[in-house]
Amino acid sequence: HMQKLAEVLRAGLTEIPECVINTPQNGSAPHIMNISFPGMKAEVLVHALEEHGIMVSTKSACSSKAQEPSRVLLAAGIKREQAIASLRISLSGQNSMEDINQFLSGLRESLARISPYMKA
Repeated sequence: HMQKLAEVLRAGLTEIPECVINTPQNGSAPHIMNISFPGMKAEVLVHALEEHGIMVSTKSACSSKAQEPSRVLLAAGIKREQAIASLRISLSGQNSMEDINQFLSGLRESLARISPYMKA
């Protein structure tokens, strides 16, 4: 179930030109996906998504207080600018395909509304 959700999520994200998917397509856990919007402030997008009832984060909970970009992304070879602009999407077995569609819709709406203003 979660693998299918992740596949649909990935397919939808590839249709958003500004989106860079940091999570490898193969060999990754299906419940976590990391994406970036290089040159944009991730925190602004986090708050815009909250207005749609969508909760994402910029890092894992255990490193959420740190001001630096994710050390995991940096260690994986992701450039600092891209790591700073990243969002972490967490799924659960309780998520549905409708949740994925609502997320993608909310993300597109948020980007259309705020992208001219959120350049770093």
